[in-house]
Formats: sequence, C-alpha cells, structure tokens
Amino acid sequence: MVNRKLKYLAPAAAFTTLFLVRCGDEDSTNKDLLIGNWNVISFDGDEYDVGICEDKGGSTYCYTYSMQFIFEADGDFFSKTTYKGKGPNGEDLDVDLYEGDWEFTSAAEDNVSILIEDFESTLVGNLNIESISKDKLSGVWSVNEDTNYGSSGPIELQKL
Repeated sequence: MVNRKLKYLAPAAAFTTLFLVRCGDEDSTNKDLLIGNWNVISFDGDEYDVGICEDKGGSTYCYTYSMQFIFEADGDFFSKTTYKGKGPNGEDLDVDLYEGDWEFTSAAEDNVSILIEDFESTLVGNLNIESISKDKLSGVWSVNEDTNYGSSGPIELQKL
C-alpha cells in the first residue's frame, strides 16, 4: 500500500517543483516586473526618503522628500512627491500627484517613455532600465532633457 502511494507522490512532487520553478522571475518580462508601486531611493546621487535636519539662524529645520512612481498595466503612470517638514513655525506637508501614460519604446522592454500633461506644463520622461528584478530597478532617468530645466542621471528604485 505504501509503495502504491509513493508511486503517485513522486510524479506529483516533480510536477509541483517544475511548476514552482517555472513561475520564478526568469519567466517574468520587464513589463511584468515594472508594473506596480516603486519608491525612488536615489536620483543623480541624491538620496530620497531620508530625514535631513539643518540649522538656519539658530533654528532647526527637518524635512523628508520622497518620490514614488506607479506603473499600471493599462499604461497609466503616476508620480507622487511628498515633502514633510518641521521647523520653528510648525509642520508642513506638501503632496503632488502627476498623472500620465507610459509605454515601452524598445522591443527589449528596456526603455520606457513617460508623458505627463497638465494645464500648466508637459513633462517628457525617459527611463532606460539597466537592471530590474521583482523588488529593485536601476537605470538612467531623464526628464525634459531638451529644455533649460531638464535633468538626467542614474536612478535606483525599490518596489513597495
């Protein structure tokens, strides 16, 4: 009786193991990995979401600046920036949310174009992905490079 059960258990275990191995990151496309909420850890050498305190004229000001990118499967994109500050005059909170669209501009899914248009301005972003996993992304982020207020540099993101 025990041998009969083992006869069915071994193939079931092998199938389960094969199924679990096939569902790993190696089968995920960059699109699968990109979709979701990402915290910006650093951009162009500046760290984000880190508390900073400065002494100005005998008063201490502390603040945290964070940025989040949200890539949705339907091509919607959101960028959320949060500034939290505290000084002698109290606390300050400023949250900005930008909405736009994103799409891959290369067959290798390693270059993402982002367009954000609102009533005041247009933001054209480009994310060149150098490496991506289920929880980390690194690459080069460029924003409005063809304007006087454009910027470009290395970026590190961590998935929430």
